[in-house]
Formats: sequence, C-alpha cells, structure tokens
Amino acid sequence: MGMFSWTCAVSGKSLANIHSGMPQEQSKCYLVTPTETIYEDAYDGYGIFGGKDVYELLGNGDRNKGISEHFSGKGKFDIKIVLKENYCGQTYEELPQSEDCEYQGYFYDFEDEEEWETDEIMIKGGEQDMELNEDVLIEYVQSKLLNQGHVVDKEALRLIFDYEMQYMIENGFVEINEIK
Repeated sequence: MGMFSWTCAVSGKSLANIHSGMPQEQSKCYLVTPTETIYEDAYDGYGIFGGKDVYELLGNGDRNKGISEHFSGKGKFDIKIVLKENYCGQTYEELPQSEDCEYQGYFYDFEDEEEWETDEIMIKGGEQDMELNEDVLIEYVQSKLLNQGHVVDKEALRLIFDYEMQYMIENGFVEINEIK
C-alpha cells in the first residue's frame, strides 16, 4: 500500500511524512473530524493520527472499506487536516475538505517550485568562501556513506540536498549565490 497525505485545509500546504526530508514542522498536524480533533506530532504517511487510523474511522473499523469509500467520495465524513502552525481551534464545520496530496507527503518535485538547481554552489561562511561542484559533493557524500555500509544512489542524494538547500535558504541559515 502506498503512502497517504493531504493538504492543509487552512494553508493548502502539503502534510509531509517524517521520512520525506521536509522540515519536521510540516509533519505536525491535527485531524479534525465531526466528533473529535486528534493531534499527530510526527505523521508517518499511513493515515494514522494520534494512534487512530483515519480510514478505520471512515470505514467503521474496516480500513479497506474506509479507503474504498474515501476514494469513491462516499466516506462518512470529509478528511480535514490542519498543520499545527495553522491550527487555531477551528471546528470541523469551519474547515474546507483537505485535498489529497499529489506528492503523497513524500515524493516532492521541486521543478514545480522555485529553481534550486545550479551546477555549482558557493557556500559563504567563516573566514573563507568555498566553491563546490554539486556532482563532486554528491560523489564525496556517497563514498562516505558507502564506507559506513550505506548504499544510496546519486539521485536520492541530489533530492536530499535539494530539500536541505531549500530549508537552509528559507530559514536564513546560508546565503546562496549562483555562479554564472
């Protein structure tokens, strides 16, 4: 079975699972149902919120029935997810339905976002600036991981670097200048 995720009913931002490499705050959320609000501190991608399975709630204890009814539009309630940063005590009736996340909370494609890719990056800090070729950096990290017994392909590392770079830029940890 694949991973499940939704967009925040308030912000429209994707609910990321804890394995995605996205900022941890993006996996903290509330599932708001007609009868209760359930907090989840670290969403894992499988529809479990605070120990309760949203699909079992939809299917009266039967997960498969709940999945089927949700995806056929016949669930007994609409799934409404609010990221922790956007939750202000909203009730079920006050919220729109959360949309299914096209990335499943994990498979993010930054081509739809701002361009983060460059052939070379400049890292500014301390007493010197350091110019790195992205491919050389990925090969270096891959060799270090292999020496520790971990096998990670280059495209997975590139994706991890893209996520980390976006996070560091958004939070002002580094200044990035594209080299022309």
